Amino acid sequence: KNHFSSLPAAMLSLLQCSTGDTCFEAVFRPVLESKPFMAPLFLVFLALSTLVMMNLVTAVMVDSSIRQANEDRGAQRAWEEQKKQALIPELEAIFSILDPDDNGFFERADLDDAPPHALAALFSLLRSEDVDLIFEHFDYASTGAVTFSDFCECILSLENDKSLEQKRTTKRIAELVRRTALLEDVMYGSELSVHR
Repeated sequence: KNHFSSLPAAMLSLLQCSTGDTCFEAVFRPVLESKPFMAPLFLVFLALSTLVMMNLVTAVMVDSSIRQANEDRGAQRAWEEQKKQALIPELEAIFSILDPDDNGFFERADLDDAPPHALAALFSLLRSEDVDLIFEHFDYASTGAVTFSDFCECILSLENDKSLEQKRTTKRIAELVRRTALLEDVMYGSELSVHR
């Protein structure tokens, strides 16, 4: 009786039960012996309190994991940005070799005339030894010349896990999708005018 004599005493008794602290012998047995119809209520309370506790623990663990993943992602971005900034002096040196007349750009022929050590450094950065593919990557506007800003942007925009061939394939697939959509518009536009 003293476990449920007042509201605070009942709350304390139920808290002890939900944490497993001397619950059955001290609280449940005396109540169940005097009032057996209370058994389903106690069982529901135990089931719900256990479920709530497990959900709280799971929520804390998931929240902690998500927070850690976001921090890791931010640190990864900062590390990649530092790595890119450290790469700029090397890119300036390679570009100055590829632009022997110092006019602010290089052309396809300049790649053919470049010294082997400059090409080796370029091949290493781009993970490709296909000079045509490399120039196509740099000269994405098809102007025939590559400026320093285009040069840096193309190298720094490469993702760590993608090669130039993968990037070119992705670009070509996107172009095919665009052309297919245009062709569908032309075809279905013609069908609509024929049916009218």
